[in-house]
Amino acid sequence: MNKIIRSFISSVAVAAASLMIANSAMAAKTLKIQLAVPTSSDEAKIVQDFADDVANLTQGEVKLELLPAGAVVGVSDIIDAVDSGLVDGGFAWTHY
Repeated sequence: MNKIIRSFISSVAVAAASLMIANSAMAAKTLKIQLAVPTSSDEAKIVQDFADDVANLTQGEVKLELLPAGAVVGVSDIIDAVDSGLVDGGFAWTHY
């Protein structure tokens, strides 16, 4: 019976250590989002509000770094930049 209890306690200790290691490995993630507009625009302010909400709701685990138009690629190349992984996301529209 002692062996079973020791085995159980060892298993629990290993599981707890694994969880602590996994939690420490979950560092905050910052996603780079390129805008199709300057950061001073009304649209960018709305996206910044969204970014603030994401940071608050995830307790800082996920943050959005908003990049102004042209910071990484031209406005017409944002979708391709997201597709290739050059930036994590983009705020653009294609209806015009």
